[in-house]
Amino acid sequence: MKHVENGVLFVLGEWDLPTNNKSKTMKRGKSLTFFLLLQVIATVISILVLFAIMGELIAAAELSAEISVFQAYLTLYSSIALLIFAVICVFGVWHWRIWGYWGLISVYSVHIIIALLTWQPVQIIINLVWLALFYYLTRNKVNLFLWKF
Repeated sequence: MKHVENGVLFVLGEWDLPTNNKSKTMKRGKSLTFFLLLQVIATVISILVLFAIMGELIAAAELSAEISVFQAYLTLYSSIALLIFAVICVFGVWHWRIWGYWGLISVYSVHIIIALLTWQPVQIIINLVWLALFYYLTRNKVNLFLWKF
């Protein structure tokens, strides 16, 4: 059931953007589009690299007394899962879904926390730059993201 009231389209109790401004305001822009495509490419390459070096890391863990094989598998699979979640969130942002926006922010935050705990300064800087770029590109568009799947 749809009806328009004061220029706002209501659909089954959920509000949507004003019908007359929707096409003007929901433009992604070239910068955000490029950023999202770059994010997907970088994430897919990272997943492929993790799969490629998995055997070497497990073999190194078997020889090392500092890390167990279980810890190596846990680290690899949790990293891959987090990267897959990042790709899913990018598609959410692409389709203007708020869960994609907050999911991508949470992915960057988790990456920063992990880098801080393992003290990887390069990873901290890289993820802070990604987070800052994402915030900068979406700062005026957060209210356009929709609360639906």
